Amino acid sequence: MTMQTVITPDADEARDNAVFDVLMNTAARPGKILSLPHGQSTTQTMQEIALALVDNETSFHCDDEALHNFVSLTGALNAKPDEADFLFTVNDAQAALMQAKTCDALYPDEAATIVMQAKLSGGQALILTGPGIETTEIIAPQIDPKLWDIRNKRIRYPSGFDLILVDGEQVLSLPRSTKIEVQ
Repeated sequence: MTMQTVITPDADEARDNAVFDVLMNTAARPGKILSLPHGQSTTQTMQEIALALVDNETSFHCDDEALHNFVSLTGALNAKPDEADFLFTVNDAQAALMQAKTCDALYPDEAATIVMQAKLSGGQALILTGPGIETTEIIAPQIDPKLWDIRNKRIRYPSGFDLILVDGEQVLSLPRSTKIEVQ
């Protein structure tokens, strides 16, 4: 008889796994807004996303000093925006979108993920199409419309970057495979 040891995750690991599951669900269903397991502020949500995604084998850039200091605790390497695996933006989304590293067809895993603070409703309507969307999905985040132009110019699937929008405890993902039409 073979004995099998099961390691039970501690509370921190269980939280990180739950956050990661929510992020994967939003990436699989672009435009769907999901909430993290515990109601939180936008700052706390961005911190929890960092804990779920970033580790000492990744690099990051952050435009907010307090969040930068927090993400640094993960052991991840601080990097220039055009070299970072993850960009956390609170203050300058345009710079993040313009500088985020993209990938190529041979190495799609080298693309950046941008985690961006934004209100998820009350903005200009956007029509989403692509993988994970049955027909279309309509969202209206409060984001400067010129950011969508920047995104559309920089993404040529499979190259590009992925976006995660954060509003309080709510998150919405826009993978690079998602086409966005501004209404």
